[in-house]
Amino acid sequence: MLLRHGVSADVFYEPGLPKPAVYALVGEVSSADYVLPLDDDDVFKRNKVEVLGKVLERRRWPLVKHAVDYIDLSSRPITWRDQLVEPLALTCRNVWSIYRYVYDMFHAYASSFALDGTPVKKYGDVLKRLKLLDDYAIFTFGIEKKGVLYLPYKLAYYRIGAGHSQFLGCSRLQNLTCVWNKYLHDFAYLEEHLKCKTVKSYL
Repeated sequence: MLLRHGVSADVFYEPGLPKPAVYALVGEVSSADYVLPLDDDDVFKRNKVEVLGKVLERRRWPLVKHAVDYIDLSSRPITWRDQLVEPLALTCRNVWSIYRYVYDMFHAYASSFALDGTPVKKYGDVLKRLKLLDDYAIFTFGIEKKGVLYLPYKLAYYRIGAGHSQFLGCSRLQNLTCVWNKYLHDFAYLEEHLKCKTVKSYL
């Protein structure tokens, strides 16, 4: 598909690799100033790079996060969660009081990230040990590094109900039980490595 559209890219294929470990791999192989993750069921808007460009050029933030438009399995617009409507710097001091009221912090939407590689490079060994919480882990690592810049611009379509990556490796247990086992594993492991007390208290 990439070649058909004239895109020059290196493709790294690791079947069965948990998503957090995929981001650790990105930190090892990427030389880009910023990485823009995209889950396979989400879609970037055409103006995403242009809008983010001026912010990213300053290299001030290890992680920039933007708002999204929610869509269903048929790509129809839906209302799912409220989103912050003003630009904000999210830090250890304010993330608990602001972010928890409008988001489920355990789902930070990787397709809404632009990260400079620092969180995934510095915490690569931690990401390799996680089973599920890639976006939440990267989000909290960004907060611990220098903070996360939130922008209210809706620069991607986030699809609700299509993802199945959480069920990877769940053949021996019922899916719901298996997924919650992964959450518990990741919560415990992250708590050992996070320093931000407000985020740790959420766990």
